[in-house]
Amino acid sequence: MDKKPVAIGGLIQEACDLLAPEALRKNQAIEIDIGKELPKLDADGDRLKQVIINLVSNALKFGYPEATVNVTALADEFTVSVQVSDKGMGMAEEEQAKLFEPYFRTEQDRQRFPGLGLAVSKQIVEADGGHIAVESALGMGSTFTAVLPLQGRMLKNRKTVERASQKTDQQTRPN
Repeated sequence: MDKKPVAIGGLIQEACDLLAPEALRKNQAIEIDIGKELPKLDADGDRLKQVIINLVSNALKFGYPEATVNVTALADEFTVSVQVSDKGMGMAEEEQAKLFEPYFRTEQDRQRFPGLGLAVSKQIVEADGGHIAVESALGMGSTFTAVLPLQGRMLKNRKTVERASQKTDQQTRPN
């Protein structure tokens, strides 16, 4: 692992630029909403970019045609939260519980993919001291939240992810 100061906003932009042609093929859009001055993370930038690419690629894959994938990033004094949301198939609660296990695939994905992307993403985020979680509802879409610590802090538990996810939802919801 090659940890050094990383500008998360730049990684998000690079990942989304890379996936723009895929979005165009499906008549989808990728909207990015990142805080103006996100602090740098002490992380492996290449691997973290892999996580963002995986999350956005999955959102495009499982999002409805002509839908928008939203990518947001916000910081507080302890963390940066990156959230990727789609309007798509969504998934059942029992699938969400197993989603980050190696080789697990949702019912909609049984035939197409090997089921390693989210397991690898989880390992990368956790290696950088963070957590990753999903919220989803069938037919409504999914939101993945990766919460990464600033200045090498380790996040203590899943509650930190849930609080950060709720804060991001409240700040990104239209009034």
